[in-house]
Amino acid sequence: MKVSFFVGQVLVFGLLQVPAVVGATEPTAEQDEANKKPVEDSISLHMSYLFAPSYRRLKPVMLAEPKDASDWGRMRSEALLLAEGGGSLLRRRSSNAFNPKAKQNWPENSIAVKKHATALYRAAKEKDFAAAKRGYLLMTASCNACHQSEVSIGSPPILTPLGHGITDK
Repeated sequence: MKVSFFVGQVLVFGLLQVPAVVGATEPTAEQDEANKKPVEDSISLHMSYLFAPSYRRLKPVMLAEPKDASDWGRMRSEALLLAEGGGSLLRRRSSNAFNPKAKQNWPENSIAVKKHATALYRAAKEKDFAAAKRGYLLMTASCNACHQSEVSIGSPPILTPLGHGITDK
């Protein structure tokens, strides 16, 4: 009797798992496309809400070698957000319809932002300030290359990595 009760429990438990397994299938083509669509269509808002705050928080940490774990942690955190955000730029396109070069340069600039922000993040993990600063300066140069390419009507700001600039506000 105990054996059949146990077998019954195993069978019921197994059957209860079928919906969970069936529900855990790969996304459909429609779901996959919906997941690729950006949450915010406006690249200006995307930059203002995602990149600018992280860049502003990172900038003061990059002025001098971090003195404590908190500063290294802030550097790692902001660098990771910028690197992952840089990867999201590849799903987007230039908003400059007047400049064909902007559209052409977008993928290259996006890849460069992610690459250098990733180098910054990895250097911060290793607590290598010289390499982190190099990654930060190269990332900023990549951001500025994109901003300069996008300039037409109402330009994006040129970032000042170590000085005072419009991105500090």
